[in-house]
Amino acid sequence: HGCGKSALCNILWEVLGGTWLNYDDFVQKLGEADGKNARHAFSSECRSVLSKTISQAGRQTQAHVIFVDRSNTVKAHRSDVMQALRRLPWKKRGGKALLVDFEHSSDTFGYGTDGQLSKRYSEQHVALCAARVEERGVAHPSLRPSAKLRATLQNMARSADALSPEEVAQFDARVSLDVTMRPPDAARAVLEELRSLGWFPDLKSQEDLEPRTQVAWQAYQRAEDQWRKWAQQHEEPPPHEEWIMQCRRACEAERRRAQEAEKARARFPDRGPAAFSKAAAAAAKEVPELLWMIDLPEVSNVLSQRGILPTSFAKVAQPHAPLMRLGG
Repeated sequence: HGCGKSALCNILWEVLGGTWLNYDDFVQKLGEADGKNARHAFSSECRSVLSKTISQAGRQTQAHVIFVDRSNTVKAHRSDVMQALRRLPWKKRGGKALLVDFEHSSDTFGYGTDGQLSKRYSEQHVALCAARVEERGVAHPSLRPSAKLRATLQNMARSADALSPEEVAQFDARVSLDVTMRPPDAARAVLEELRSLGWFPDLKSQEDLEPRTQVAWQAYQRAEDQWRKWAQQHEEPPPHEEWIMQCRRACEAERRRAQEAEKARARFPDRGPAAFSKAAAAAAKEVPELLWMIDLPEVSNVLSQRGILPTSFAKVAQPHAPLMRLGG
């Protein structure tokens, strides 16, 4: 997550056409908690698209490109697609498979969970991905900025299964991209690799494809901006912002009452101050208390995790402690 694979697939899909299978779409439809069904649905859709593509072999080349957009850091996830390719006459009908992976210059060799020495994701790699997820905000379909985001990505990096020689041999070609590259630059690198492989005889030159690449990238960014604006308008405000809004509304109500009382005194100068003081006292009962709120989101996020607090602890709905009360 955060390496730029979806943005890359989007640009290549706009340039080359074909079918774009985004695993995050299946997770959104079925929910993150239903990961097994999402994986099954995604694998089923892969088989369906592959079967349809094979049946259309011999027609327009660009219509037969399939982009499998998924974080295939675990061997079991990679095997879902490779099994679908083996069950169908993909190779016999001239099908090709290109492996695209992302790496960082600071990535070094280390031992994974399987005990094998392989290239591992560095802290700089993880930090870059985390920063991109945070920048996308609610536009990211499966991850949200939080205090646990970097730890989540670090766990994914530690549990990643390195590609075995047998897995690499199942692909016809492989291209490794620098994860620090912008999506348009990464798309150009993949298009250049496809051009050198000769898989697309009618593929236009880089100069001819450049306008479409830029338009695709700009459209992708605009779509994410619109999604973020829509989500911000429809999501509930954080507790501390709601608290501030309540205080502002209370201050505004108190200001209006004071102005009305002043107008009433000017309009009825013969009435004693007691009449106005009684009305003000009655109205004051409707005014909510003005409170100061000290928000500690980092502490709240940690304490909200399961298993942090003892089971005997009871969570208070609105914890507060009056420090000072002012009254007339």
